[in-house]
Amino acid sequence: MNFLVIGKTPKAYFLASKLSIEGHLVYLCIQKLDGDYKYDKVIFYDYSNHIEILKFILKKEINLVIFVENDKLTYELGDFLKINEVNVFRIQKELMNISSDLYNQKFFFEEFNIPTINSVFFEKETPAFNFLKNINYPIKITAGNDEKQYIVSGFLNSRKCIIDMFNAQYKNILIEENYSGNEIFLYFINDGVSLYLIGEVFEDLEKNQIISPIPFLNSCIKEKIINDIIIKIAQALNGLSECDYACIFGVKLLICEKDVYVLRILGDILQTHFFNITNLLNEKISDLIISSYNCSLSDDFCEIKFKNRFSLTYICQSNKYEVEYLNNEYKYFKIGNESYINMEGSSLAWLKNYVIKNLV
Repeated sequence: MNFLVIGKTPKAYFLASKLSIEGHLVYLCIQKLDGDYKYDKVIFYDYSNHIEILKFILKKEINLVIFVENDKLTYELGDFLKINEVNVFRIQKELMNISSDLYNQKFFFEEFNIPTINSVFFEKETPAFNFLKNINYPIKITAGNDEKQYIVSGFLNSRKCIIDMFNAQYKNILIEENYSGNEIFLYFINDGVSLYLIGEVFEDLEKNQIISPIPFLNSCIKEKIINDIIIKIAQALNGLSECDYACIFGVKLLICEKDVYVLRILGDILQTHFFNITNLLNEKISDLIISSYNCSLSDDFCEIKFKNRFSLTYICQSNKYEVEYLNNEYKYFKIGNESYINMEGSSLAWLKNYVIKNLV
């Protein structure tokens, strides 16, 4: 099958490489070269140049165009390609509108009775100050669409933080109670009828590492989360969409002692998580995308299979990993100014190590 991946982020390079390894002819369309990543079949087009991109797709007999980035420019390109009967796999427009705006997310969760922690948006300082007087500390204060986040203790510190944010011209400030618990990420593939878990991630911020699968998340808790929360989200998304159902989406959850809350909905796999998720799948990512696009997930898969392994991605604080892994392009990578190293191993060995360090 011939794919065209459109996107300029590291995730686009990783996806194009993964699809190519699975035996497909894959082209990567970017607007400018990023020197940190290598891929042999790269083409350069301005995304606003719809006609030239369409000509390339027809000439190379592309079967499916996959959009990795989701913004106004790429969405207009996707609409143009669909009008010209090109097969396009991308985020649902409704999901994009929800996932890219915290206010829309909160409205979506409230409309469909999806459990969330106590949180309120404020457009002015005085109501925010009054709210701070009657909330449990510490709290999380967020400005913009997750552009600035702070965990703050006490009224005076919180008040100063909000004043600074409004002075920085942020219009909406989100104040959330900071419940104790574990924040986790679950990722799913959807086709409008069926829904499958394709990956799970836990960010251990103290150790600067991203862990998959989540060692403390057992199958009973996962099943409860999927039945009580995720299916409700998927059904709501499918109900909002008029035509596009195929998508990969994620949810960020807070697992407390007795309750589970949704923190965020994600329109795709986060770049820092993409490596872990795709490494541990014992299915071809190309097969999953094609089945999702064709609305045939339940026909093609009885279940999504995973490798019996764990995957750890470390945020490098120094160059100590660089020498060992520099020659393996799927181990050492950069995103922005951060360097990452990915390691894999036996899930049994990982579980024994986790139990010894955390439970014994």
